[in-house]
Amino acid sequence: MEDFEKNILLYCLDYCIDDFFNSVEKYIKYEENDVKDVVVKNGTAVLWIGACIYKLKNQNNDYTNEEKKIIDAFKAAVNALKHNLTIVKIIDSAIISSPICGSYRSCGNDAGSRFNRKNTRVIIWEEMKSGTVWSNSNINDYNTVLSLKDVHEGIEKIRDIIKKYLN
Repeated sequence: MEDFEKNILLYCLDYCIDDFFNSVEKYIKYEENDVKDVVVKNGTAVLWIGACIYKLKNQNNDYTNEEKKIIDAFKAAVNALKHNLTIVKIIDSAIISSPICGSYRSCGNDAGSRFNRKNTRVIIWEEMKSGTVWSNSNINDYNTVLSLKDVHEGIEKIRDIIKKYLN
């Protein structure tokens, strides 16, 4: 691959991932309330990840087993997007700390002033059901590597793999 093409791919990858992370950060901190922005930017980042993975498959790379599973998990994510599936799950809940036991638990609207109320938002990968995409092994890798986990960790892992092997 030519340096120019590689640099453009990596620039687009970094730009879209960083834009997605910034959107997630604002959403989690309640600075923004537009969940569609988070979903769109996640999709854009995953599609650029897919473009880079496509370039990786045209090379002879000796991936570790873990790297192969991460790559296959993101192949499933890209394929799910092509079938118009939402691949992120947004959890928006109020967490309270009880002064009696100090534990955290979900609360309804009737929590009252006797509790410390903390609103929290978490963005995780959606679980993928069998038959969602073409390959059950990719679904298994997706569910093992990404499903119900924080979006940052998986994306940072695939970004590191792409930067390691894209040449």
